[in-house]
Amino acid sequence: MTIPPYLYPLAAPLLIPVARQLGKQLMSVMNGQRSSQSSELDFPSIPDKVKEDPRYIEALVEYSHRKESRLQEFNSLAITQEERRLQIRQQEISDRREISRLQRELLRELQAHEIQLKLHELDAIWNREKWFSNLSRQETERILLEGQEQHRLLMFIAPPDMSEDCPLGMRRHLKKDIGNGLRRFLNQHYPQTSNKRPVEFYADYFTRPLGDIEVRKLQMVLSPVPTFILYSDINDYEVHFHVGFWGLQNQNVSLIPIQPWNWEKAQEELISQGLSPALAIRQVRQLIVTIHQLLATFLIDWYYLSIDPHYQPHLYKLSSEFPRMWVKPYLSVLKDLQLQRREVYRQELKIIVQNDSEKQQLKSKQNPQNWNAVLTLTGHSDVVNVIAVSPNGQFMVSGGWDHQIKIWSVQTGQLIRTLKGHSNSITALAVTPDNQHLVSGSVDSTIKIWSLQTGQLLHTLIGHSYSVSALAVCPNGEFIVSGSWDNTVKIWSLATGELENTLTGHTNSVNAIAVDINSELIYSGSIDNSINFWSVKTGKIEHSFEPFQTYKTLEISSDCRFVISGSWENTIEVWSLKDGQLVHTLPGHDRDLLTLAVSPDSKFIASGSSDQTIKIWSLETGYLLRTLTGHFNSVNTLNFSADGLFLVSGSSNGVIMVWRCH
Repeated sequence: MTIPPYLYPLAAPLLIPVARQLGKQLMSVMNGQRSSQSSELDFPSIPDKVKEDPRYIEALVEYSHRKESRLQEFNSLAITQEERRLQIRQQEISDRREISRLQRELLRELQAHEIQLKLHELDAIWNREKWFSNLSRQETERILLEGQEQHRLLMFIAPPDMSEDCPLGMRRHLKKDIGNGLRRFLNQHYPQTSNKRPVEFYADYFTRPLGDIEVRKLQMVLSPVPTFILYSDINDYEVHFHVGFWGLQNQNVSLIPIQPWNWEKAQEELISQGLSPALAIRQVRQLIVTIHQLLATFLIDWYYLSIDPHYQPHLYKLSSEFPRMWVKPYLSVLKDLQLQRREVYRQELKIIVQNDSEKQQLKSKQNPQNWNAVLTLTGHSDVVNVIAVSPNGQFMVSGGWDHQIKIWSVQTGQLIRTLKGHSNSITALAVTPDNQHLVSGSVDSTIKIWSLQTGQLLHTLIGHSYSVSALAVCPNGEFIVSGSWDNTVKIWSLATGELENTLTGHTNSVNAIAVDINSELIYSGSIDNSINFWSVKTGKIEHSFEPFQTYKTLEISSDCRFVISGSWENTIEVWSLKDGQLVHTLPGHDRDLLTLAVSPDSKFIASGSSDQTIKIWSLETGYLLRTLTGHFNSVNTLNFSADGLFLVSGSSNGVIMVWRCH
């Protein structure tokens, strides 16, 4: 139904000042501030975790370089070369869209983590609160779960709270008019399937009117998903509009009351124009629906522009659907925000590019050498699980699913001998400091001590009840320390093979073992997410900490200063053993992170993945220094030589590669 032009001025006193009011208050909540009294417009921003994500930084740096090259070419073109100039403009638009797409994906990842935490809390929240009618537990869970798949804006409309003295035509039909009118409008212009401005709209989530208390309660369960709620109350002559909003990772709810609008005056004006009272009420309802549509359009565009400076507000294209005097102030607020967001973005981009340039210079100073593959060895018939390198750098030892241990020359790659004796996969290897003995652990629960020079089996150590997952030989060469899936750490005599002590305290498999330089402390890491410091003398835990939640692989640096863990999210975390503080978070790999190694001087970390690559990182700065390619299957195990000049890698297809740092 078309709104008569003579009604435009009647709604203008409501809509014109509301634009600036909404802009200021929404900006306040996006910045985590409760007060909305600030006279200046502050800028919302995407969360720091997104801005600091290496993928985002890398994409911005590459975009900046391409943009600079395009600008130089564009300026050198003649005006007549319009086709190429148009291509350059399209490339710029395409690049911006890709940055926006990546940003949304990173927001989705961040949101997915928050949603997972909220789902765990949902039972307690739901049982504690008395929920208002029709708030479905199942539908709420579905909304949250969909938030893990797509970053989008939620919008709810609540039934208006109408007093008994409202005209019957208003009370009977306004709820459906608002819901249907807003649903049609949003489905057409802001569908959930949109890749630019997705909105998930609900007109029937609530069966009764809302107040501020109910909005705050709803935020308790839907806080990880950015949400707008439009609700209103109507008496016999006025309508009061309200907006509730919360943004990304924000614990504050913005409750924005909008000045009342006298709908009775509009009805009287229509009747004076010759309309019947029933038709006049119908026109008033349509006017209220259109006000909701304009407010929703502004709110949605404001949100997406606030998180993305490349976003083009859709209201620019929809302005003809609303009276010009209504829409003009909303366009003005959005244009101001767009200009200011782009200026902030330009400054942020400048800083990111400058920092990246400084990092690249620092990287070249830290590690000017290149890693090159010098040997490719084949001999195992199945997955290579573990590799050790002798302290003198002459031998490397490999073990795998084929139950065999192979000893190779590091210099020539020649297979020296194959050791057979374990009845299941080899899972751990260590060479003694004097280069005389090899210690092996297996899924068969045994540990074997071999002569490295002759290959003779000297001792078989029996004591673990499940797979042996980690081994270390103490620096003084007197004892062996083993960790197992049976949750224990055991100390064995290297000379006799006798069990000297069993250390209990972990509640899950032990998968990392290290001994300090004085052979007085043992460090053990477990899948129970704890690191224990044990006294060799007493066998007691002297200290313990839990620096992370969950991880797949873990290494302790040779100087026992750092713990390096690989998470299920395929990131790498560096922790201080001294105080348990997180030192670095490295982006890791695109696919499963399978293995880690730390150089003997504790300067470098090597990581291997199912993406078939090896990455070399600076332990000091966390910078990625090199990516090594050459394997054609998952990289399962890595180890450095004692001098740090060689890196040995083993793969799922049985191939071993030796890399040399030049």
